[in-house]
Amino acid sequence: GGVQENGGNRAVFKRPHLDDICPIKFLVPEGSVGFILGSKGLAVKEIQEQSGADIAILRERDLPCHLADKVVSITGDANAKKHGLRLLLERLRKASNQSFENNELLIVIVPMRAATLLTNLQVPPRLMERFGVDVHVNVMRVADGLDWKPVSMMGPLKGTVEAVAEVMSVCENAIAQNDLSREDFVI
Repeated sequence: GGVQENGGNRAVFKRPHLDDICPIKFLVPEGSVGFILGSKGLAVKEIQEQSGADIAILRERDLPCHLADKVVSITGDANAKKHGLRLLLERLRKASNQSFENNELLIVIVPMRAATLLTNLQVPPRLMERFGVDVHVNVMRVADGLDWKPVSMMGPLKGTVEAVAEVMSVCENAIAQNDLSREDFVI
């Protein structure tokens, strides 16, 4: 975002898109990272090209504490993030030989303030009703030293992706209304 030239001498302010500051972050077992990346990183590059999302696996040195699992971060516009998440979950499912009839278990992580907001707004029961996804906002932090909470989601793949998108939409709206800040979403 910022000031960009618009042809002549007039500058136009472009507001940074909220989607870029409210990434989807979720946990994967360390052993699954290779499945996500693929040989020489080709699988994740293909998913990024197909979806338009940016996908990163956060390095331990970028986290304030040690986690047993790895954190995957998906950024981009809302549709790109949804598409990227769906493709990643499909890839993980293929790698683990799970059938698509099985329910998906996904642990999304959100800032503590966002977790409180999700609970206060009664988001988990709405997600069960709308998408058939059982959602639980954990009372414990992801780890000591990390002010993020896990939100577990269990449901069909399509419903899980939609539920994650709805959670991110609630967070983005809260940022727009100043109930949450951009800094809340920085690990």
